[in-house]
Amino acid sequence: MPNQDLLDGSFLSDEEAIFTKKINLACENQEDFIFWEETFLFLKPHLKFESDIFSRNQGKNYLKNQIAQNKEKATYWICLDSDLDYLVDKNSYNRRYIFQTYVYSLESLCCFATNLEHIVKKCSFVACEGKIEQFCEKLSEILYPLVLAQVYEQKKWGKLRDFSDKNISFLFENTNDIANFLKDLEEKMNNLNISLAYIQEIEQKLIENQIEIKPKNAYLFFDGHRIEAILEKYLQSLINENKKSYKENLEVQAKSEYENKTKEYSLKTLLKTNYKEIFVKKNCFWIEKISGLVV
Repeated sequence: MPNQDLLDGSFLSDEEAIFTKKINLACENQEDFIFWEETFLFLKPHLKFESDIFSRNQGKNYLKNQIAQNKEKATYWICLDSDLDYLVDKNSYNRRYIFQTYVYSLESLCCFATNLEHIVKKCSFVACEGKIEQFCEKLSEILYPLVLAQVYEQKKWGKLRDFSDKNISFLFENTNDIANFLKDLEEKMNNLNISLAYIQEIEQKLIENQIEIKPKNAYLFFDGHRIEAILEKYLQSLINENKKSYKENLEVQAKSEYENKTKEYSLKTLLKTNYKEIFVKKNCFWIEKISGLVV
């Protein structure tokens, strides 16, 4: 009778077992699984992955419980959004076979501004000439004090007031008027009265703790779903503006052909898969951090 070890591969080391079995990815939900699977396949196309059926749509707490029980191994990788965990503790989830986004969430990586221009160009055939990066930098500068305050509270360094989602939702009530959104957001942020002295105190603590957050990248550390929703509206406004200007000098038939060509592109799908552009350009510090861990 054949040796059972030879049949199931249990005689192999963890590293060797990777090449003989599929790797189970434990993710917060199925959407996250697609992101992590595509990320790993880009880095290691010879490997095979499947979604862990027990973790499907169980959320982050389930994964944190798995981590607490040291469940990760060569054929069971745990993948989760960092939220603010990485800013609060750089050693959080710092173990082999545990992967995190480092920025707030995978939606944050999809919103990496440097690579968003290609989306508008695909949908309208017109480039944006730096408008998106400028918008994201301004958004970041406005949200920066709020992100600092959230980190400060989660670090348990102190508490100014409750900055939970329900108490800051009023900041984002004007997203339908995207042309005036940043001005409106800035005015509302000023009403929060997060003092300069308070900000400087937090900044000093962040420096001491080597935490990587700056006024120009703060949007990557804020609720990814909110940022994604804001950018979707902003990108759509750019597409509409570009298409209008592009069509002005076209003949009637050419206008119709142009509309048919551009309407096939889905902004939402392109935005959801924007992280793929990062793989090609290798221009995102946080994706490079993930890449460095996939050995």
